[in-house]
Order: sequence, then structure tokens, then C-alpha cells
Amino acid sequence: MQMAATEQPTKHPFLRRTCLLLLMAMALLPTAEAAPLPPVLQQQGGLLVFIGLPAKEVLTSAQDGPEKLVQVLVARGEKGEPEASMRSGATERGIVPDGRTTILEHDGQHLPYCDSSVNGIVLTGPTQVSRAELMRVLTPRGTLVSTKRAVIETKPWPEEIDEWTHALYDATNNAVAADTLVGPPDRLRWVGAPDHCRHHNFLASVSTMVSARGRLFSIVDEGSLVSPYLPANWMVVARDAFNGITLWKKQIPDWGPTLRNFRSGPAELGRRMVAVGDEVFVTLGFEAPVSVLDAATGEQKAALPETTGTEEIIIIGGVAVMVTGSPRAELRDWSSSERDFTTGEKHRRGLVAVDAVTRRVLWKQQDTQSATVLPMTLAANDDHVFFVNAQGVNAVALRTGKQLWQTPEPVALQRRAKFAPTVVVHNGVLLYADRVLTAADADAFYGNRAKKYQERYQQLRAYPSRLRAYDAATGKRLWDCAAGES
Repeated sequence: MQMAATEQPTKHPFLRRTCLLLLMAMALLPTAEAAPLPPVLQQQGGLLVFIGLPAKEVLTSAQDGPEKLVQVLVARGEKGEPEASMRSGATERGIVPDGRTTILEHDGQHLPYCDSSVNGIVLTGPTQVSRAELMRVLTPRGTLVSTKRAVIETKPWPEEIDEWTHALYDATNNAVAADTLVGPPDRLRWVGAPDHCRHHNFLASVSTMVSARGRLFSIVDEGSLVSPYLPANWMVVARDAFNGITLWKKQIPDWGPTLRNFRSGPAELGRRMVAVGDEVFVTLGFEAPVSVLDAATGEQKAALPETTGTEEIIIIGGVAVMVTGSPRAELRDWSSSERDFTTGEKHRRGLVAVDAVTRRVLWKQQDTQSATVLPMTLAANDDHVFFVNAQGVNAVALRTGKQLWQTPEPVALQRRAKFAPTVVVHNGVLLYADRVLTAADADAFYGNRAKKYQERYQQLRAYPSRLRAYDAATGKRLWDCAAGES
């Protein structure tokens, strides 16, 4: 018996070694709890919540990808376990709050968040939190993940919530969203930096703000508040639109005339960024070409070299159309209060259209027609691009740049820098509002008005205007009426 006992292992040495290797491999395999998060959560920034204590490896993987804040919720016991006990359990698992990760206790059934504020929820074990409560706190496109890291559900985007992709809503310039959920504000949802702008009498500290797919993008001067004469620090800032968490920042080395006088423009400065889907089209400099950034991470995906000197961007139907020029030279030649578009050819002002997907240039126009394109007049619908120049109101084909029609109108090419024409296209009608040509015309108009209106005019130098309507397909004038300068 002793001999058999000692001989048994020697008969199958291969089997013994195989079993030993299998045991070692199983020990090295991650447990279900330590399995990595699915890519959909790793690639999503914002607020990530674990219900129950996860393994340290899971928390580590949660910090990969875009910027996140992570909160771990631990349910209290029936008699209310002390906070020290909860934290000791976290410490045993190697989980240490570090500013980006916090640990909170809750009652096990209700989540301490307002509606639509959490981007991702991970269930680390059985929970008494109802599905309705989980869905309540998830943001649209937020993700619920199970114990084994399988995606249970993604909250759909409500039809009632619209996007604001351009400075004036979209490429039509019709600054009215199709959002039926928004209403009069009754409370603050979140507050983000900066708390104050740098100075009231110089260039505004926020140039523009747009939103797409639940992300909010802005161009902000984060320079010192001590004095506006200290260096500027312009940044593209991306936040989660539902909870305000900063996702990423990208510096803009040069953003033009920070010390430019109050209300002296350039009026079109806010038209240099457009967010479409998961991409942001923006000029990362006052005379820089358009860069295409990943909306989730801020990484540059492409640059459009044919767009150097871009002053305005609109995107519609997969086509990006830009007004280009020489922004710095224009500011040198023109005063802070007056602009002279008769010098447009000198500054090589023009139009360029690029396929927003392939980045291929579709057409380019740099001639006497495009040299005098007025600021804020670029607009488009599904197949037309509209603009106002020295000759009047124009329409060209979106994908070819071919002239479709031109309706002559009197256009003032010397004008106050803080004012700009208004062009909107809606339901097949193009609307164009602009000032009268000369100061003599304005003086004559206000000469018959009440004294308070004359004084207001003398203070602001806001000229009277005409609002004109055209058939967007043919350029035929439909009607006109009096309006105010904008």
C-alpha cells in the first residue's frame, strides 16, 4: 500500500503538471467583480456611480478615457451602519477617496441625485433600487451596467429635447429651438467656472456656446480676474450638459483682441464653433484654420488647411461652409467702432465649402462677389447657401457653389462694428433685415420721431432698418416692412 501510494503520482507526471498550471491560470483570471468596464462606459465622461463597493481594479479602469467623477454608493444597514464601518470596508478593498472618487451612503432604495444627472450606473451586486429610480437619475444616452459588466439598458434621448449646434441654433440662423421640455427657469441645476467675467468694458469673456449629444461646448477666457490687462487664457471647454462636469479643455493660443472696446465686435466672433454629432468644428486661433475635434475627448481628428482665416462656420447636410479672410489685418485697417467692407478684396475674403465627413473641399469662391460678404449673413437650407454682399442678396448651390440667384439691394459697406445684418431662412422664405445706407438717411428718419427716440439714436447710433422677405428658391421679393438695427 505504501508502494502504491508513492508510485501513483509518478505514473502521470504530465497530468499533475497540467492540473497545477490550470489552477495557477484560474487564480490569475479576474473575477466577475474585477472584470473591466465595457467600452461604452470607459469612453463616456461625466458622473459614474457604482451601487455597492467595486474592486479596486474596476475603479482604476473607470478612470480611463474622458474625465469622470466617480461616486460609490453603499446602502446603510437596517439599523444604520456607521460611516466608519462603510469606509473601512472600502479601505479593505483598496478604495481610497482621492477627489475624483468619493464614497457615499444611501438608504438602499433612493439615489441622492436629481433627475437626468448621472451618465453611467454600475450595479456591483443585488440591489433594492428600482428600475424606475435608476432610469430617473440617468442622463439621456446614459448607461446602466450589470454586475458582470454587461450593458442592461441605455436611456433613450427624449424627442422633447433639441440640440443647439450653432451660435444661432443651426445653419438657418433661426434662433428658436424645437425643444418642448425647456421652460421658464425656476432653480439652478449646476454652476460651473468661471464665476465672473474678466471685465465689462472689453471683449466678452465667453465668445460662444453650442451643444450636441448632451455635451456643452464654450469658448471662454480663463485669464486672471485681477486685471483685464493681464494675459488672456482662451480655452475651448467641454462639459456634460446635464451635470456640468468638465470633460476636457483645449487651449486657444490666440483669440484676437481681448482689449477691444466694449460692444465693438467683431460681431461674428461667436460663429467660429459648431458641434455636430460627436465632432466639434472650431478655429483654435484668431487666424487658424478649422480643426475637427473629438467631442468626447477633445483630441484633434483633422485640420482643414483650405480654411485658414475662417471667420464664420455653418454646417448642414454634411457640408461645412466657411467665410474666410484676414481677421487680424482687417482689425488693423478698420477702427474698433467702424468696419469698411469695400476693402474685402484686399483682405482676400471668400467662401469655402468642405465635406464634413471626408474633409474634401467641394468648392471655393474668392472673387468680387465673396470679397464683400457681410458678417452674420451666411445661412443655408438643404440645398442653398445664402449671403449678403455689395450687390445684394445671393443664393448659391450648397454642394457646387453655383450661383442660383441674386436680388439687388442697397447695402451699406461702411458700418458700425457692433451691428450686423440679420439673415434667417425658414419654411422656404429668406428674411433679411439691415440698416439704411447713410447717416443722412437715419437722421431724416429720426427727425420726425419723438425726442426720446432721437436721443436714443444719438447715443447708440443704431440706424433704422428694413426687413425684407424673399422666396428662398427664386429670390423674388415677397414683402418688406420697417425694423430696427440688430
